[in-house]
Amino acid sequence: MSREVLVDIDDTIAQTQRAIFQRVNLELGRNIKLSDLTFEVRENLNPSVQEILDGFFVDKEAILLIPAYPSSLAGVKLLHEAGYRIHVVSSRKSPTRYYSRQWLETHGFGPFITEIHPRDRDLSGPEFKLTIAQKTQAEAAFDDQVRIAQTLAQNGIFVYLVRRPWNSELRRFDNVLRVKSFRRGAQIHVERYS
Repeated sequence: MSREVLVDIDDTIAQTQRAIFQRVNLELGRNIKLSDLTFEVRENLNPSVQEILDGFFVDKEAILLIPAYPSSLAGVKLLHEAGYRIHVVSSRKSPTRYYSRQWLETHGFGPFITEIHPRDRDLSGPEFKLTIAQKTQAEAAFDDQVRIAQTLAQNGIFVYLVRRPWNSELRRFDNVLRVKSFRRGAQIHVERYS
């Protein structure tokens, strides 16, 4: 029996929000700090910011230049060496699948990834990730989004929620463990289930 885990890209293994808000600040002449990006702020972005975000995700160069979190590759390798099949499940929509694959290859993740699952336009992020979790029979997921963590946890999938400003308000939830980094979550999971 194979052991499956789901791994998100944006803000789980890649520093996406930092890259996005550098662009937002540049284009709007603002100084939004990543630490100010609470769940409420993130969910209620004004239309001009949303337009910049939409443009960001179709800009191949911008996506490829997003830095990986320093220890995230080590976390992926740790899971892979422990025998896990790693499924990348990004809420990015299908048209960016090629860029996502290139990003993973460019940053050294490619050899350790079993499959990349692009989101169907008709599904919300939580619905999409739950569908993939059920299809792959994943035992755990690594993400940074509160709604995704809650949806997966309510359906019996253990979630390592990578600590970010926008998820700090999550109340204690069964099947969710907040971790300081993806690598730390991977380490805990391997120690706990190997």
